[in-house]
Amino acid sequence: MESDVLLNNLQKSKQLIARYADLDYAAYTLKYYIQHYDKKSLFTFLSLIPTLILIYLPKLVINFRVNMLMFLIVAVISFVLLKYGFFNLLIRFKRKALWQENQPKLLNLMDKMNNVVHQLDAFTVLPPKYRTVHAADTLESYIVNKRIDNHKEGLNLYEDELLKMQQRQNQRVQIQQNYEMINQNKKMIHQNIKMIRAQAVTNALSMFK
Repeated sequence: MESDVLLNNLQKSKQLIARYADLDYAAYTLKYYIQHYDKKSLFTFLSLIPTLILIYLPKLVINFRVNMLMFLIVAVISFVLLKYGFFNLLIRFKRKALWQENQPKLLNLMDKMNNVVHQLDAFTVLPPKYRTVHAADTLESYIVNKRIDNHKEGLNLYEDELLKMQQRQNQRVQIQQNYEMINQNKKMIHQNIKMIRAQAVTNALSMFK
């Protein structure tokens, strides 16, 4: 009976945790969009238009004597001012407007996330450290497969398996590093052999001089 209650608790906890993760991702995505709002590619294209006009204007006007170097300098300065001055200012204003526009939505997401946290605090058997979908899934599988009788046993078993998983990962990293070192040593040996052979040929040729 205890295992059934625990299983039900874990299943509902997993739903709440997944809900929190979705809300957190939505908030992160919105913040990332605002913080990295950038239309420089479009602005670069727009800034090229007056630059090209300034460059090709002397060719379009008949009998218009002008210093091409001066036109080129003015064109480059115009491009730089438009792209890195005026358009950067527009981007900052747009980001500020986006923050103000989306602030109610972000606050709503934060309220929903806090509500999920309160529900978990009042309901779940999982300590804060283990409030992940992976932990809930793993503990649920322990119960289904009759590996534990209570959540404390499940948490201990989960910690043991996490430790073993980390150890295996460290071993794989070490093996990969050793493999790379062996390959580097092989390359160095091969280069040394080539140098020795080249020196031997040089020495042999010097004997006939």
